[in-house]
Amino acid sequence: MNIRLGTFLFGDDDNYVTASIEPVKPAFRESIGRVVDGGRLRVQTIDAEPEGPAFDLLLENTSEDRWKLTAAVGAKLARHLAEEHDRYARQPFFMAFEHEQFGRLYFEPVSPAQQQEGIAFSLSTRPADPKTAQSLTIGSQEDLEAFLIANRLNGGVRWMPNQPELAAAVHQGKDDALAVANAQREYAAGVIWDFDARMEEAAEFESDV
Repeated sequence: MNIRLGTFLFGDDDNYVTASIEPVKPAFRESIGRVVDGGRLRVQTIDAEPEGPAFDLLLENTSEDRWKLTAAVGAKLARHLAEEHDRYARQPFFMAFEHEQFGRLYFEPVSPAQQQEGIAFSLSTRPADPKTAQSLTIGSQEDLEAFLIANRLNGGVRWMPNQPELAAAVHQGKDDALAVANAQREYAAGVIWDFDARMEEAAEFESDV
């Protein structure tokens, strides 16, 4: 499942690129509860002219790759895409959008334990200053539907869906909440949620040896 970041203009000749994050392995939960998956950043040109820039970059989170990205799209766009990649590496998300009140909202994977506690969807903002971070939890698909409809009516939402079909579903009432729910389930299915339990078992085994 690729997480689409959007289409971006760069350079002086109306050049466009698409950017997305490709998970490289199932995410796992550390003993402190943080979900981890570095992913790779894919940046591709759109309909590049024969004499114009043409590239398809698949980048890890390394300084060499940062230089490649900067050389390809310029410092401003490279910095923006690198920041999105860094956010994902610190705590993966499966989709995100702009919100009038909360700023950038990230939909995060929800574990089976959280679901048992009545949390269906977890959303958070991740500003540069951790003191201003906010989070939201939504308990059902119906609540999510109401949240999405209310914010569409506010008019300031720019979606960044993780799959192409979500872009169409966003305008179809209940279908958009269903699409988000399906994306959440698809992402969560690849997360190794029993990481803590397995670490505890390993520690008990070592103490008995």
